Amino acid sequence: MNYAIVDIESTGGAFNEEGIIDIAVLRYEGNVLTDQFHSLIDPEKPIQPFVSKLTGISPSMVQGAPKFYQVAKRIIELTEDAILVAHNTQFDYKILQLEFDRLGYSFERKTLCTVELSQKLLPGLESYKLGKLTKELGIPLSDRHRALGDAEATALLLKVLITKEGAEKELDYLTYSEKESDLKPSHIHLVRKLPEATGVYKLYNAKSELLECGHAKNIKNHVSNLLSSLSIHQNSIYKSVKRIETELCESELYNAIRVLQVQFSLKPKKRFNLKINTSSAISFPSELSLLIDKGRTEGEHAVFLIENQRIKAMGFYDLNYQMTNKEVLEKRLSPVTPNKLNELILSTYRSKKNYEIICIE
Repeated sequence: MNYAIVDIESTGGAFNEEGIIDIAVLRYEGNVLTDQFHSLIDPEKPIQPFVSKLTGISPSMVQGAPKFYQVAKRIIELTEDAILVAHNTQFDYKILQLEFDRLGYSFERKTLCTVELSQKLLPGLESYKLGKLTKELGIPLSDRHRALGDAEATALLLKVLITKEGAEKELDYLTYSEKESDLKPSHIHLVRKLPEATGVYKLYNAKSELLECGHAKNIKNHVSNLLSSLSIHQNSIYKSVKRIETELCESELYNAIRVLQVQFSLKPKKRFNLKINTSSAISFPSELSLLIDKGRTEGEHAVFLIENQRIKAMGFYDLNYQMTNKEVLEKRLSPVTPNKLNELILSTYRSKKNYEIICIE
């Protein structure tokens, strides 16, 4: 297994405005240190006073240091085909991605956080800060809050942790893929359980209050994007997501109806915003029609009973035989209520879809 142990010191400042001032990358192939890089970086922006006090790095020290674009290729080489390891990976990985984004390069790596790994393998400690952990475990730490000293201590910490009982299982569980690495740890394990399928999703907080209900072609990818660090910064409601429920169905119309039904079941103040496209509503050729679409599983179909251009009922069944009797249909299908839904539902369904319409005499 290849690891790239990374530590970064930054300028401090507002979200998405920080820059790197000190970076160290130690590349390990197995237990052997095969390459390393360490340098001060000219961030081309002010260093916050508290950062200078914490790290000892002053603005004058980074004058004449390389700018990030001058060392970017070296960082890519050292971290390629390796798991990026840091003590609080969310910080170091975010800053690296931010710097690469400014260069127009998408930097994605698998990640492993030694804070999380320590919490799993060394439960019950008073603190999991690097200084406290190294002291507890007898690991030497020099130049605290400088990139090279912290990276070397993190490397030694990782060596200790991987010898602990249960380490192999936790390493597998806590090593996050490139797509997962931009999520909060608590969200990663929620997203991992989601299906890569079409359907409805519901996001809940710790009090089981519904935060959002929507539908997507790929629930896992869509929710993962919602819970990304950038999305959470733009809408803090996603930060409190603790539980996710899904309902799978290939029919976009069925899914739109389910979302609207949830919406109208809430009190007005609790309703979330709906974006309805009214430019492409379906028109049906008779007073009574069936719209047949994809269902939840192969061989099953979603069926919608349309009367006078309004959806009256819906449900699922296989179409080994056609149901064209209105009374039978109404018994087999569930009514769509409230009626106000019909002002919105059909307009969400674009005309170029793979569905079938059957006229009922």
